Amino acid sequence: AGDRVLRPMTRPGKAAVGWPKARSPARLISHTSSYQQRDHVPRFSHFLAVRLPQAVPHVQRLQRLIVAESSELERCCVPPEKSHLTLFPFDADEQQAAEALAACAPIAAAMVGTLAPRLRVSGLGSFSTRVVYAHVAADEGLARLAALRLAMMDEFRQRGIQLEEPRPGQETWSAHLTLLKGSRVQWAAAPRGNVRGRGSMKPPTPGPVIPHACWTSIPAEHTDLGEHLAASIELCPLGRRGTAADGFYPVLGSLPLGGGTAGQPFLEPGCSPSSPALSHAGTVHTSSLPPPPLP
Repeated sequence: AGDRVLRPMTRPGKAAVGWPKARSPARLISHTSSYQQRDHVPRFSHFLAVRLPQAVPHVQRLQRLIVAESSELERCCVPPEKSHLTLFPFDADEQQAAEALAACAPIAAAMVGTLAPRLRVSGLGSFSTRVVYAHVAADEGLARLAALRLAMMDEFRQRGIQLEEPRPGQETWSAHLTLLKGSRVQWAAAPRGNVRGRGSMKPPTPGPVIPHACWTSIPAEHTDLGEHLAASIELCPLGRRGTAADGFYPVLGSLPLGGGTAGQPFLEPGCSPSSPALSHAGTVHTSSLPPPPLP
């Protein structure tokens, strides 16, 4: 064995192809899905959302303005029926999630009282060139909802539920309504088996770039989506779980705020706020079925 001669690899009818190359971990990772490349990043199963059903027609109008000069970007548009603000994603089974949401009912009743927070959605922003969103004005309504969000996060943590924790320097909640996402095209083009690293090892193709000029040129008066009540907080699953009959995500549970229900009073863009009389905060309603379509 001591005088054994090592030779380059050859194939039948082919010239020598050289010495075998050991793949480094980095090379192996480059052939896996984006989920496998980020194994250190927690994978979340659910999220809490504030649904904004009355924003649907205004979102449709604004999306048409953004994609007017590029039909390719139409595939990046988030379905308007899914208009919402994400409070936070987390990892738990459905029973844990429903119990944690139910435990937040007295917290919401104490912090929100009888008036659901009002949110003014106006103006546009972006995360790099991959996401375009509508701003939520930093006023009293958002401050009340942000305080409730922090209290609910504490309740979830005390129950041992893993949350998406803010990155250093990004502790302030960036409340926004997503309008376009390049990743919608990325994942639509990827094989189903590629989700969460199962099946195909081919990584998804990056989504299209959304040029800043598509939305920065829109006059400010056309980016006002009106004022909305944060009438309830919905518990929704993450991942490819389908769509409810009304076009929203499947809803596993709902926490009314200030006695509100979906479809509560809404102020058109440019209108001044009023103070509707609302009843006290209700209880949590959970169900394995999505809610009925909005009237």
